[in-house]
Amino acid sequence: MYDDFDRLAQIALQPLEGFRDEDWTKFRGPLARNATYAINLRGVCKLSRGPICGSTRIEFALRSIRANWDVRQFEIGVVKQHTNERDLVIAPIVFNYRHRKSGHVWEGDVTARIWINPDGTVEEIHECHDRNGLVAFLNIVEPELVAAIVNKRRSPRREARKPSEILPLDSPQPFV
Repeated sequence: MYDDFDRLAQIALQPLEGFRDEDWTKFRGPLARNATYAINLRGVCKLSRGPICGSTRIEFALRSIRANWDVRQFEIGVVKQHTNERDLVIAPIVFNYRHRKSGHVWEGDVTARIWINPDGTVEEIHECHDRNGLVAFLNIVEPELVAAIVNKRRSPRREARKPSEILPLDSPQPFV
């Protein structure tokens, strides 16, 4: 689909660089209106909470992260084009965040997988995290959910709610 990898990489990196620099115009630039953003565990398809759908919701979620976390490091490594999917760019990222309220530090590496539409817009962004790093992050923002993951049991908070009351990942509730 894309023979010009430099152009493909430029489109794919624009939202990542926009997040890093807190340049929301740059971040939004290539996102398709119906874009999706998902956080995945390496070796696991998708987390059960589902992706964030829509460019406005994606921006809201990432702005809330920037509002609650100091981004001390966000280095994008050498990007490459997926060998079988020519519209997929893979970008390794090394990061270090400090939670403003608690002072907890979340650091590690993530692999961003970015799919580009034929019209040159970003269709999907998936962050692939290792289990321990993601559990450390969730332990800060949602300790009950971590207890459920680690102990392989349902969260008491979730059991007490009706299914319609469970907040999806793309809810307007920020990551605090």
